[in-house]
Amino acid sequence: MAQLTDLTAVRKALAAAAATIAGPPKLRGQHYVPTGTVATPLFAVGEMETDFDQAMHRGVDEWLFQGRLYAAPVADGRAASELLDKYLAPLSAMSIKTAIEVDRTLGGACATLRVERIHGYAVYTIGTDSYIGARFDIRVW
Repeated sequence: MAQLTDLTAVRKALAAAAATIAGPPKLRGQHYVPTGTVATPLFAVGEMETDFDQAMHRGVDEWLFQGRLYAAPVADGRAASELLDKYLAPLSAMSIKTAIEVDRTLGGACATLRVERIHGYAVYTIGTDSYIGARFDIRVW
């Protein structure tokens, strides 16, 4: 299995894959944790954790990337929840899971991946603004 060497390339590819969702509204992708005001809807990939040496020798690492979907400001609660439903449903035309898993190697940035879990609905605060959204766990090898 190929060793993951460029974390930025993986984050960029995950954000770009999510951004293929045309909407409406058009989903934006970002490969870093947002600060300040967020233009919604936004899928941002930034947080991650890893377990090294999964095969008891150097070279097989397992990464857990977290993508956060910010659907809309909390002031638009009902509309945000309904939009979030479309992104979370695994078989909808706006499914984030489907969009990311179209190319499980992210154009060669990793060996394989799987969108394995959604945490949400939740309210996320960035600066002084709050957004309704969800967190996606994306396991990458």
